[in-house]
Amino acid sequence: MKKTINKIINYIASLIDIKIQRIKLRIFAGVAHILSSLISLFIIVSFTLFFLFFLSFALAEIINTFFDSTYIGFLIISGTYFSIILGVILLVRTKKLQGWIEALIMKIREKKT
Repeated sequence: MKKTINKIINYIASLIDIKIQRIKLRIFAGVAHILSSLISLFIIVSFTLFFLFFLSFALAEIINTFFDSTYIGFLIISGTYFSIILGVILLVRTKKLQGWIEALIMKIREKKT
């Protein structure tokens, strides 16, 4: 009788251990997925910023040539970026940007499930 109870206890303990291992694996897989997404996003953003940087210089030079100036193109491009930054700051302060990002994350999560 005691032997049977010990077998049952050992069996239940092994089941609990297996369940804990599955939970650990799920958490690890989730963290790995999030990290890989963040690294991919970082790489895409980095290349996009390099592209935007060189494109801005090219556009500034084209505008400089058009206006026969050495600085007006850079001022126009800088003013454009400044306007974009002000717009983003306004969106952040009114919490609209946060709402859009939350809605996007929820849509992505719904598609995965």
